[in-house]
Amino acid sequence: MATMTGGVAYSGAFSGAIADQFRRADGKMDICSMHKRAAADPRCKDQYPELRITLNKNLILPPAI
Repeated sequence: MATMTGGVAYSGAFSGAIADQFRRADGKMDICSMHKRAAADPRCKDQYPELRITLNKNLILPPAI
């Protein structure tokens, strides 16, 4: 995973945090909210994961099984 220019990316920190968010998908929360929650995870301290969106609609994942 990468981080914003000048930031530091710790291996597995953000990818683990976003994977946790995907596992908690409820069919209501959009991907932007998931990204914000993952970026705020304590494992991502001192990192600034960047999100770039080209979608015209909200991307909502179906509930995890």
